[in-house]
This record gives sequence, C-alpha cells and structure tokens, in this order.
Amino acid sequence: MKKVLFIIQSYPSNRSANVLCDEKIMKAMLETGEYEIHCLAYRFHGQKLQEDLNGFKVHRIKRGWWWNLYTYARDNESKFIYRTIVKINRLYMRLKQLCFIPVYPNYEPILAKLVAKNAVELHRKEQYDLIVAEHSGRDTLYGGMKVKECCPDVKFVSILWDPLSGRQPAKYLPRKYAERCIEEDEGFLLKNSDRVICLQSNEEYQKQHSVDKPFFKNLRVLDIPGIVHPAVKPDKDGFTKEGWINILYSGILTLPDRDPSAFIRIIKQSKYAERINIMFFSAGIEGVSRAKKELQGFRGSWLVHPYIPKEKLNVVALNSEILLNIGGSNPVMVPSKIFEYMSLGKLIASTYYIENESSKKYFDSYPLACCLDIRRDIKELVREFDDFVSLYLNKTIPFDFVQEKFPKNTPAEFIKVFEEIL
Repeated sequence: MKKVLFIIQSYPSNRSANVLCDEKIMKAMLETGEYEIHCLAYRFHGQKLQEDLNGFKVHRIKRGWWWNLYTYARDNESKFIYRTIVKINRLYMRLKQLCFIPVYPNYEPILAKLVAKNAVELHRKEQYDLIVAEHSGRDTLYGGMKVKECCPDVKFVSILWDPLSGRQPAKYLPRKYAERCIEEDEGFLLKNSDRVICLQSNEEYQKQHSVDKPFFKNLRVLDIPGIVHPAVKPDKDGFTKEGWINILYSGILTLPDRDPSAFIRIIKQSKYAERINIMFFSAGIEGVSRAKKELQGFRGSWLVHPYIPKEKLNVVALNSEILLNIGGSNPVMVPSKIFEYMSLGKLIASTYYIENESSKKYFDSYPLACCLDIRRDIKELVREFDDFVSLYLNKTIPFDFVQEKFPKNTPAEFIKVFEEIL
C-alpha cells in the first residue's frame, strides 16, 4: 500500500471549494484500497492537531492565537464584535500585501516556511511515496516543493486549482511588473514537480507562454473533479418549503464580482415570484448586505444565512428545485460547485456579464441550465427565466448522463496522473 500526503488549506473544508476537490480525489484513492491517505492542513479554531477522520490521517499546523480568534469570528459573523474582527483581519492582510511588495506575490513568507517545516518533518517520519500539493495559496505548493528538495526520491505533484500565472495580478502594482513577478514565482514553485496539473480554463495561457518554462514538459491538463455520484439521502432540512420553487445559492458574495442583485431583480418581476423561496448561504459582508437590501419587498420567501455544514447544505441542494450560480469576471476561474450542481441533475440558473464567462461553456452542454446575460434588458431576462421554469420545473437528469457528458471532470483522471509516476 502506497502512502500519500496531500498538503491542503484545511480539512474538512472550511469554506474552501478547492479542498472539496482535494477530498473527492482523496476519497476515490481510498476506495481503491491501494493507498493510505494523509493530509497536512492548518488548524482552525476547535480542531485537534491530529486525528483520523473519514478514513484519512489528518495532521494540522498551529498558526497562533490571532488565527484561532479570526477563524472563530468568521464562523460567528452575525455578531457585531466578530464582524469587527473579520474586518480587522482583512485590513491586516492588506497591510501584509503592501509590506511584502518587494517579494510579491509572496506576502506570507513566514507562513510558507512554517508549512515547509511541518511538511518536511512529517515526511521524514512517515516516508511518503507521493506528495500532492494544491495551489489555493502559494504556501502549500512551497511546502511540497521543499519536501521534494530535501528528499528527491519522493514523487511530487502540484495541482493548480487557482492558476499561478494567467490570473488577474494585484491592482495596486504596475501590471507588467506584477505579471513578471507571478511568472518568476510560478517557475520557482513548480521547478521540481514530477507532474503539474492545471485546469482546462488555464490551458491556452500555458500553451502561449510555454517558452522557458522548465516544468512545461510535465504539465497535464485536467479539469475540476466535481462529477461524483451524490451520496445524499433525502431528509428534511428546515430551509426548503414543500410546494414552493426553492432556489439555492451557496458561496461567497463579493462585490462587484459576484453580485446577487441582477438575479434578485429578475425573480422579483417573475410571474412565479409568490411561489419562490430563495436561499443564500453565504459570506462576504458587502455582498450579504446587498442581497438583503435587494430582497426587501420580495413577494415570495427569502433567507440570507451564514454558511452551514457541507452535509446539511447537500440536503438543502437535494431538496431544492433550482441551483443558482453567479458568474464572475475572471474567465479562468471555474466555480467547482457547478459540477456538484450538475451531479445532482437539477435545474441550474446562472448569471453572467462577460462573453467568455468560465461556467457558461459547461452549462451550454447541460440540458437543464438557463444562462442569463445580465447586460440585456430586464424584461427579456424575466421572460427567459419564466419560460425556463415553465418548461423544466421538476425535471432532472440521470447521473450517468452527466458523467458521460463530462468524463474529464472525475477524480479517476487525477489518479491516472499519479499512477504514471508511481
């Protein structure tokens, strides 16, 4: 049996869609019976430093008292004092970004060294066959890189859930300077990876900038492994309403990028308004406030609620008639939740406002999706949404159809890459 270490941001997922992708791969590997799975992650408030959880051996890194306070406050953001702590932490992050401009995009060098120290020590104790490090922050990639540097015999795979190069650079720096810094950092972090996995959304950028990238020969292009059979049992959830058109959105609401306003205006004018129960399980102080403000006067039912545990959210999704996606401005950032939506075979409504919005190309292949270009006239959008509901309400798609339609979006494709080098 081979031993594998995943270096990730948190476990279980603490609002991280990237960690949910890691977990799907980890579970698929565990189910083969050929791997012993460990993961190294940050310790959030109330978590143990070590535990066996869901078949995985979990090792956690201490980050200090402020991190514990912040993670507790973030889970209790409905209270004023905790909202204040979250705002202070946001300011603290901005100050760090300014202080570390000379080493951009590495604005937490001490944290990266802490991850590397823990990863190297853990590998020397456990002797892993494979290290897998995700990028949803460079610290985890740096940890994997340092293990490979200290112990060249171990196999090392980098997964770029969030792209390194090709993403939007910091707006407080000159664009060319920031892009050059990101390119250099990418080369540094990926230089000794046995495989680098990037997503399809970043493939064209990597091809166009492959010159002088030593890791390019080890690059594999896959996609978000979100198409898995939904292991959700029907149950009461306390949020959906029987006989209503329940619409669910879960995820961050950031302004101006993921703004719920346009969709709320559409359903307020919908002929189905009085039958709609719309639910937002979200974070993002400004976005949450915007949603509440727009929903005032809505003739149906609405709820704006903090995040709930993933298991409970899955039941809410199963009981909902329509799942909502709000398109963003970055064409290479695909929300992983859209594959969970499609795995359930539910109706999906999605807004977008750029031509090459990252989710739309997937929804164009999914028969029960309604993509609403919010640059168009509101009356047209209301009519399009109402027609969609009239035609497809209470219809679903079998999981086998979805799996056949999106074969690259399964965990098995990632395991194949690991087996190449093992």
